[in-house]
Amino acid sequence: YLKAHYPKEFMAATMSSEMGDTSRIVILMEECKRMGMDVLPPDVNESLADFQVLDDKIRFGLVAVKNVGLGAVEAIVEAREKLGKFESLFQFCERVDLKAINRKTVESLIYAGAFDSVHKNRASLMVALDMALDYGQGLQKEKSQGQIGLFSSGNQKVLSEPKLPEVENWSYPEILSKEKQMLGFYISGHPLANFKEQLK
Repeated sequence: YLKAHYPKEFMAATMSSEMGDTSRIVILMEECKRMGMDVLPPDVNESLADFQVLDDKIRFGLVAVKNVGLGAVEAIVEAREKLGKFESLFQFCERVDLKAINRKTVESLIYAGAFDSVHKNRASLMVALDMALDYGQGLQKEKSQGQIGLFSSGNQKVLSEPKLPEVENWSYPEILSKEKQMLGFYISGHPLANFKEQLK
């Protein structure tokens, strides 16, 4: 009944209940495709912990990304709800409580494509990661010590946001390979997609 009348909600709930089992998620993703449903990749600006139906599409749950725990997701969602969507990796590291996330968590989110809505070039994000974490830690330390209020006027920060380094993005197969590493399957494409007709 639920699958017939509320198919997207049913599939989102089913995938959320199977998040610990990659092989089951792969089967359920295929079922979504067969039923004509779009499953969107994880996104730091949209995703919650579980799979959710947003704008008539299923949005991937962040907890299903390797090395991303519930505490980290709660910190991301809290920061997003408080101050709006993240516009840069630096802003993400400034706003999200860095006691709740670590380098591995952010790296995994970049590999999984969860920062694509912030910046499309995943290689640039990876090059800037340590710089962004240092920047975020510096600002959070200043804030906790009350220095921002003392030495800045209004919203001005003592540290200014660095520029994202421009590097060539990874190749398509490399992007997919890193996605598979973090999710257990490909989500934004498939290495054999260009050979679909020949394979048929």
